Amino acid sequence: MPDLLTSSSRLYVLFTLLSAGLVMGGCGFPTHLSEELIDEWEGLEDDWDGLSDSLDDLADDLTGDDGGCETLFDFNLIMEQTSQACADCQIWFWGMGVPEQRPRLVISYTDSSGAHTASFQDGPLGTEGPLWSTRILAEAPWWGPGSCAEGDVSCASDYRHHFEARGDLDGAPLWHGLLFADLASIPCGASITDARLHLHINEDEGLANADHSSVVSIYRGTKVWSPGLVNGQRYGSSTESGDQLWDTPGGDFGEFVLDLEAERDFWARGFNKANPEAWFDFTDHVAQLQHERNGGEGWHPDGAEDESSPGDGTDSSSSGGSDSTSSGGSDSSSSGSDDDSSFGGTPSGPPPGELTGADVIWLENMDVTDWPVTSVLNSVTFAGSQINLDYDKRDVWPSTYVSGVEVVANAWVIAEHEGQWYGKTWEWMRPGQHSKSRSSVNGAHTGAWPFAPGESFLPTPGVTYYFMVSTPARFGSIMTIAERTNLVPIVWN
Repeated sequence: MPDLLTSSSRLYVLFTLLSAGLVMGGCGFPTHLSEELIDEWEGLEDDWDGLSDSLDDLADDLTGDDGGCETLFDFNLIMEQTSQACADCQIWFWGMGVPEQRPRLVISYTDSSGAHTASFQDGPLGTEGPLWSTRILAEAPWWGPGSCAEGDVSCASDYRHHFEARGDLDGAPLWHGLLFADLASIPCGASITDARLHLHINEDEGLANADHSSVVSIYRGTKVWSPGLVNGQRYGSSTESGDQLWDTPGGDFGEFVLDLEAERDFWARGFNKANPEAWFDFTDHVAQLQHERNGGEGWHPDGAEDESSPGDGTDSSSSGGSDSTSSGGSDSSSSGSDDDSSFGGTPSGPPPGELTGADVIWLENMDVTDWPVTSVLNSVTFAGSQINLDYDKRDVWPSTYVSGVEVVANAWVIAEHEGQWYGKTWEWMRPGQHSKSRSSVNGAHTGAWPFAPGESFLPTPGVTYYFMVSTPARFGSIMTIAERTNLVPIVWN
């Protein structure tokens, strides 16, 4: 940074001369000044530029903004029904005409100024509000808000504020749900700690009483659609090009986000038409969006499912349209992290032939080497943003409660450094759960590893890691019983 005292003294001299009645010449310098003073002026301009740059850098340091943040930060979802129990079985959310019940996304985050909460809710009919929701018919005649006559509020109300998916079993109409919010008001350098999507179940048709098996799958949307013009064939319109058409009629699907299952995510959590105020955990997804927004930097998802708490929202089991590939040490295809560097990885090579618990240093203050292997981890697979750990005792092991949330297990990741393998828990598993966000396999969930002091662990594509599941052990004590699965290798991709 320039010598501020010297610069201030020179600035004082020049301003004193100017105040004595000297005027500016056409080239930007004071007239009737000596060449020496002109040189001083030019030097001061250079110092000022340097000072301005330094102040900008300081502001970036204070705010956590590395200059690479994109303002585009869209929560853009499209939903379809992927398992349908009956023709009238659908999962349908609607505010029922009550403003407070309209779809609402609430995000908690921290930045340099502390903790904050931002809320994005569907606005009144006919306005765009901070969050949009609608349903579109994904088959002819392609109904949606854009199919209504201009000014026909009654027609538009049949679509606006609805977030619905329905399959076409036995000729039922095929509906897709759309949801969109611009989250750019959240600072670039913020860390997402919690994101909950509040949705009111349609009290008449939202979830059939006998339906415990339907599943709707939620994906990223790939188009920013217009709430007044969208239907099954178009997502918007412009004066220059006319109708803007979906690449695929019925809406364009991007990367899989999560599933909502009738039994697991509704009935088991007490949500139904008699208790319709449901909410769902989208923390991992919004944290991933923030991570991408920052160009892969500054992502610290330390919220509902952080180092000390398993969270009380819903995690997806991974189905719904993403190709999944199995482990067993084979290559895996996935749409997840494409970071080309990390800490805790080693160059790609053949995995050791017989890695057992005895070959691992466990970093949980709990040596699980001698814990009996009573459960089979059949495979570790990637499916879009999810990592699936298919172990056979997820409904058998006894449960306990952490921060008020019922859990039965911990997921472990085992990584090698300089010939030594280290194991660390990275997530809690609830009863029946086998799928977690693959983005959770990082330093925010594992903490600092001994072979990367001061750095966060991040899996490296092409490197082999082992995974395991055990009964709860994260707090350095046997919380229920002492049992674990076998270890399964997978090449990170």
